[in-house]
Amino acid sequence: MAAISSIKWLLPFLSIPTLFLVLSIIFYYKQPKKMNLWYGYRTSASMKNQDTWLVANQTAAEYFLSYLRSSQ
Repeated sequence: MAAISSIKWLLPFLSIPTLFLVLSIIFYYKQPKKMNLWYGYRTSASMKNQDTWLVANQTAAEYFLSYLRSSQ
């Protein structure tokens, strides 16, 4: 029983990186096509027009995946 209680603190530390990995893989293969205020790479520069929106979201997903790969 002591082993289970000692593992409980580890779950939040493992769930957050796993969530980031899953979201980055989703955004890598399926970027948001239309500008929105809910999800995607939202900065004032990326939301100037549709072309910069698409390029910014694709580049952000690639950088985030490469960062996750290099940090392992």
